[in-house]
Amino acid sequence: MTTDTTTGMRVRPTALAGLGVFLLYLALIVLVQSTSGVDYDDLAASSQNIWRFGILSLGVGALAVTALTVWFGWWRAATVETVRSRKRWTLVAPAIYLAVALGNLVVTDWGALEIGFVLSAVVLGVTVGFAEELTTRGTLLVGLRGTMREIAVWATTCVLFGAMHGLNIVFGAEVGSTLQQVVVAGMQGSAFYVLRRVLGRLAWAMALHGLWDFSIFTQSAAPGGDNVLGLLVLPTALLSVVAGFVVARDAGRRSAGEPHEAAKP
Repeated sequence: MTTDTTTGMRVRPTALAGLGVFLLYLALIVLVQSTSGVDYDDLAASSQNIWRFGILSLGVGALAVTALTVWFGWWRAATVETVRSRKRWTLVAPAIYLAVALGNLVVTDWGALEIGFVLSAVVLGVTVGFAEELTTRGTLLVGLRGTMREIAVWATTCVLFGAMHGLNIVFGAEVGSTLQQVVVAGMQGSAFYVLRRVLGRLAWAMALHGLWDFSIFTQSAAPGGDNVLGLLVLPTALLSVVAGFVVARDAGRRSAGEPHEAAKP
């Protein structure tokens, strides 16, 4: 396919193209994790399991999505929001998630964890944040924007982000808790969407996503106490949905004629 000289994109953004990359990512995750010899519930049993089951599969998926995003000519569109939302109050939702994550780190019994395990968990967090955000709120989002209105883009990325966590059932995760995770993750994805839209960079969503997963993973592996801020997770998930809806709706209204605020380079 020839390059579009007006956009610099080799492939025109469409929902079909975005969904194709998303499904390829999931297929690679399933392929690598299913051949790792590690069950989902044993992920935190050792540093080796973290690498074999988590980091390797996410890394392979991230490489594939990165390569396709660059080849499509979508990299800048996937990682930079050229039109930022001015609804800055919506940043309250990701800010609360940040506070909860830091609280998790405070109550973690770090003395019970080996340094190799912690370093592996750091790499896992970075890889999760990069891979899942580029796939859903990066490449998938760009493709959906070529076909859908922003409200539908926001809703679809949140739903699919939540649904992708359902794959854990295939690898032995308990069905009930996984379905709960699907719902909560989908709602939390709205907070990551807000970060992209308001701050103008996907990197902010990647950073918070990675820190969140790292804090949950290490706190679960070595609980040293209760994080009372954890009580805020459910209300924050609800707030995230409201915030994401407001930001997405704002985009639709402004595209109809209101002035835009360009993201800083």
